[in-house]
Amino acid sequence: MKAIKSLAISLAILAGAGSVQAAQGFTLECNLKQLNTNGGFGDKMYLSFVEGWTNPAAFDYAINKLHKSPIPIKLVSNEGKRVRFSWELKGLKFRDGTSIGRVLYKGSVDKKTLHIRMESIVPSNVGRYFTEGQCQKIK
Repeated sequence: MKAIKSLAISLAILAGAGSVQAAQGFTLECNLKQLNTNGGFGDKMYLSFVEGWTNPAAFDYAINKLHKSPIPIKLVSNEGKRVRFSWELKGLKFRDGTSIGRVLYKGSVDKKTLHIRMESIVPSNVGRYFTEGQCQKIK
């Protein structure tokens, strides 16, 4: 629980909540289920936003392996009922130690229900993987 609280604080700071003059931020804890083979998704993902669903940041198993802390991600669309975002990771490895190459992540969250959908694309092996789940605000 202490690690989750620490992570939530890190994500809130990335989202801009660390500044007194910044808009209030919030963090989502998302429980994911596998829809097909793994595709680089763990069972949890954390996303943070500034109020108004802007300045997104993300943290999950793969990001932890490479960066050890949350990373800013690209806001693709913030119109209508869903917010869409994406990011790219380079340097991930298969279990046998060989390089995966780059992995592209795309996702969206329904702003009202907090239902999340994610896709990862591995161009080197033309793999596409999907997951979805439910998020809840934790900060």
